[in-house]
Amino acid sequence: MSFKRYYFFVVTLICTFALLIISVLLVYHYINRPSDTIIIHNVVLSDEIENKSRLTGTISRFSYGTRQIFVFFDFEKAQVGTIITVCWYYGDREIRSDVYRLDETSGYRVYCLLKEDGSLLPRGAYSLKIMQDNKAVIPEYVFNIF
Repeated sequence: MSFKRYYFFVVTLICTFALLIISVLLVYHYINRPSDTIIIHNVVLSDEIENKSRLTGTISRFSYGTRQIFVFFDFEKAQVGTIITVCWYYGDREIRSDVYRLDETSGYRVYCLLKEDGSLLPRGAYSLKIMQDNKAVIPEYVFNIF
C-alpha cells in the first residue's frame, strides 16, 4: 500500500511541475511576442531637442517664437515593418502627416513639426496623433503656442 501512495505522490508532483513549466512558458511567449498594435509610452513634447521635460500631462504650452516642436516617445511590441503615421494639427486642420516604418520591435523615436521655410509656428491650438492602421495608438496630445 505504501508503494502505491509513493507512486501516486511522485506522479502528482511531476504533473504539477510540468503544468507549472508549461504555464510559465505560455505566459512568457504571450508577453514577449509582438502584438497587432504597438505600445507607445513616455511621450514628451518639447521645443528643444535636448530638453525632454516640457510635457505636463497631455497639455503643453509653448511661447510664441517657437520654430519647431519635437515629440519623443518609446515604443514596444511592434512587428518589424510596422507602419505608423504621425499627424500634426493646427486647430482642426491637418498641417503635416508623415508615415514612418519601424524596423525594430522596440525602441525610441523623435519626430519634429517644423515649417518648411523655417519661420515661426503661428499662435494657436495644436494637436498630435500617432496612428497605426488609421487607429490612434496614443491619446491625442494637445498643446498651444501663445
